[in-house]
Amino acid sequence: MSVERALVVGGYLLITADAAIAVFAGYTVIPTFNDGHLYEVGRFISEVVVVAAWWSIVPVLQRANARRHLRRPLWMFAAANVLLAAGYACVVVGEVGSGAPLVQRYALCGDWAVAIVGLCAAAVGFIKISLGQSILLDDAVGSREPLVEGEASLETTRSRLRTPRVFVLAGYVALAVATGADMWPTEASDLKGWLFLEAAVLVSWGMIGWAWWSSIEGLGASLPAKDRLRVSFRYFAIASGVMAVVNMVFIPQAASPFPGWNSLGVLANSVIDAVGYVMVAVGFWRASGVVGGHGTASIQGKVDQRDLASSS
Repeated sequence: MSVERALVVGGYLLITADAAIAVFAGYTVIPTFNDGHLYEVGRFISEVVVVAAWWSIVPVLQRANARRHLRRPLWMFAAANVLLAAGYACVVVGEVGSGAPLVQRYALCGDWAVAIVGLCAAAVGFIKISLGQSILLDDAVGSREPLVEGEASLETTRSRLRTPRVFVLAGYVALAVATGADMWPTEASDLKGWLFLEAAVLVSWGMIGWAWWSSIEGLGASLPAKDRLRVSFRYFAIASGVMAVVNMVFIPQAASPFPGWNSLGVLANSVIDAVGYVMVAVGFWRASGVVGGHGTASIQGKVDQRDLASSS
């Protein structure tokens, strides 16, 4: 396994561990309002699927043609992760000096510390992919499937990917809007660390949306190992779908008062989040259909010809 793949996947594994800690803490030392356990469990499941998605797609990103198209998006992914890590760091600083019970402060700070390390590790991985040496996909994943680049019309591919890209970008914009709706605090207005984290999340959604907007077109332009790319996109779709369902189920609970927060803001956050995640899921799923259904007959023909030549 390459260093880049280990950093990205390992980073998101740590973020998954952060979600698992949040689930455990919610049932033990940290009070959770309005059945918030369901949300944390859903986030944990979603993060597990995201790990599988990055495991699958990183070798594709490391190919020379992919890196040529994706250098700026990869840096944007890295910048979004660093921004989120800074937001969590501000919350940790604020929590250390808070009046919360000591066991809760240790649980929260430990949880966020794991997330910070994971986000930074993945960011380093993204930067190394953008700057690192290209590798053969066969060497990276042990795949024997033929690689075909430039097999189909580039303009045709871009045209077919336009709608999925719009869905993904619009979905992430909706998630940013939902985060803005969640920034309507009442008593929580004194928690400046939390407000900085919310602002970091808002900006990072926009950065991630732009990065995927560019990445999907860049990946579709070369179509290396299209089967692996199709699987990766479907993993990302499933992860977003899980979060969409969780937010839909959470809407009735969100309508109830949350201590220290504007109930309308919490409700708006859940509704818009659900819409945003649905759009992201639809966008990735449609993109998986474009890259997965492209050039199959042509590739099979080449494989058949090679088999005939080798047997003659």
